[in-house]
Amino acid sequence: MSIRPSLLIASLAISIPAVVMAFIAMPTRPNLSINEKDGVLNIEELMHRVLQLNQQKKHQEALDLLLAAIDKHKDDSLLRAMLTQTFDLFLEDEVRIGQEEIKVNKYKVGAYTRVAGALELMGDNFRAMEVLINGVSLNPNAAELWMKVGKLEHKGKRDLEALDVFKEVIRLEPSSSDAYNNAAFVLAQTNKCSEDDLKEAAVFAQKARNLDPNNPEYMDTLAEVHYLQGNQALALSLIKEALKIAPDREMFKSQLKRFSSRSGLKFE
Repeated sequence: MSIRPSLLIASLAISIPAVVMAFIAMPTRPNLSINEKDGVLNIEELMHRVLQLNQQKKHQEALDLLLAAIDKHKDDSLLRAMLTQTFDLFLEDEVRIGQEEIKVNKYKVGAYTRVAGALELMGDNFRAMEVLINGVSLNPNAAELWMKVGKLEHKGKRDLEALDVFKEVIRLEPSSSDAYNNAAFVLAQTNKCSEDDLKEAAVFAQKARNLDPNNPEYMDTLAEVHYLQGNQALALSLIKEALKIAPDREMFKSQLKRFSSRSGLKFE
């Protein structure tokens, strides 16, 4: 059970934060390559090409090139260092471009998400929130901005604030399955979760699943709520269904083990 990220850059899970922000494009693996002889990577050639691309501010192409090399040389520490450096340059450029877009058009929602997303990946959640709040003040009906505010509130362990924001997203965009799922998650995971909270969480979680019935994350959230309510059989059925869709998800496997025991139920 979790608040769903917008994009998972699994390829960057080495030393770069593996967070999900929608402004980052999934590497496309273009026809960029560095010659290898007998399986040995020409590091000097690669470094020269990456440096050249970065100087041209073609950071996405440099990232694609490095990721393609890391696919074959996962343990190369120099490649990791080059990837981290290039990713930092990419994020700095995203902030700059987004800020320039805001100067041109202060109502451009995508520019605020671009800047805030980059700042969050850089570890500056305070500035990211500041950018989003500025964006919301000018675009009060932009559900996309509200959603990102809610996720940052949750990340900062401000659950009540996050819940209010997710409910606002639901008001603005009733078809947002993520908003329903996120609201259910926040309600169910709080330490002071009451029976009324769980009833409300069940409504939200079921709505998320109705909107996207084959989403295993939503099945997991709904299963968690049912488990906490004491509906063990239903929780087990849902998590098994989620595992059929995503059989390799370790979290779902852990949930299955947990739901198989009655220990930890809040309400009997």
